[in-house]
Amino acid sequence: MVRYISYTKIREGDIMNVSLKLALDDLKRNKHDTIALIILAIIVFTLLLSTAICLPLYYQSSYQSQIEKQGKWIYYSQNIDRSTYEYLKQNNSLVCGLKITGSYEDQYYVSMVEDNISQLVNTTKMIRGHFPQAGEIALSQSIINSLPDDYHVGDIITIKYITNDQEVKVVTARLSGIIVEQTINDLSALGDIVLPLEKSEDGLNCFVYDKQLAGLRNSDDFYPTYLKKSNNQDIAAIYNQAYQLDNTSRFANRTSFVMICMIVMIVARGIMYGTVFTTMEKRRYTYTLLRAIGQTKQQAHQMSFYQTMLVALIGLLFSLVMTVLVVIIALMIIKAAIYQKALIDLDLLLIILALVSGI
Repeated sequence: MVRYISYTKIREGDIMNVSLKLALDDLKRNKHDTIALIILAIIVFTLLLSTAICLPLYYQSSYQSQIEKQGKWIYYSQNIDRSTYEYLKQNNSLVCGLKITGSYEDQYYVSMVEDNISQLVNTTKMIRGHFPQAGEIALSQSIINSLPDDYHVGDIITIKYITNDQEVKVVTARLSGIIVEQTINDLSALGDIVLPLEKSEDGLNCFVYDKQLAGLRNSDDFYPTYLKKSNNQDIAAIYNQAYQLDNTSRFANRTSFVMICMIVMIVARGIMYGTVFTTMEKRRYTYTLLRAIGQTKQQAHQMSFYQTMLVALIGLLFSLVMTVLVVIIALMIIKAAIYQKALIDLDLLLIILALVSGI
């Protein structure tokens, strides 16, 4: 009778503190089970947080590596006029013009290109030597093979071709390089004869790089910004491979994260349920005793909730340290194997999903 009156007063006075104290006492009495649950919580949180941080790191590094291999142009504009070309030059970080200007022997194209093309497009596999500057010319291997003499890079060569206006032109220049791969992308290609771009004319194709566009993450923001930067809403084609790769990688990032979360949680839940079931069997006497002295089901659930939160909080704190170590190791591996300039790019949405999934 005394116990019942005492318990009733405590319950009415501060029931939350009582449930918390009972939860702590129960965890202390069952140290081995508590330690097992904390270790499991550490493993689960470490896996989820490491995945949420390392996946963006991996995909962003792969994306940057691909951009460096392909070049860093952000969009490709076809058949623009001189005024738009000049506007692009003034309002973007880097612009390279390309123009098909004539033909050679009715089967080879002649193009003009600015020598800064190597700053926007990866040209290491496109040419042996370098793209022509003033007084230079680059030829494809097939053209060199068709010439009567054997020419090498650095030799002076004379070529006659017909312009698009049916004008015959004779060019004498130093051979700056031999073109071995003409395809720049699926919308643009070099000719067999490449000359330096003399001036901006109508009908130019342009590779354009802009830091503002390179930093965009929302596809809805790209086109208004692009149109503002291009000053021309009638451009024939937009080639934005770099940005599309970024969106694709982010979609794959979150998709992969969800899949990994599901696998981790299925395994973790199985282990957790097994551990909790074993723990509940061991604590059956304690729970029966508490119910006998007046503990309600609601109070029992509250006690279990406090125990779960305490274990999760301790596991989360220790998992933060483990996550830092895992991320450091992952960063070192990615720098060595994928991209030397890799940097951690935290995706807050993934981290929040990881914490919610873990809890």
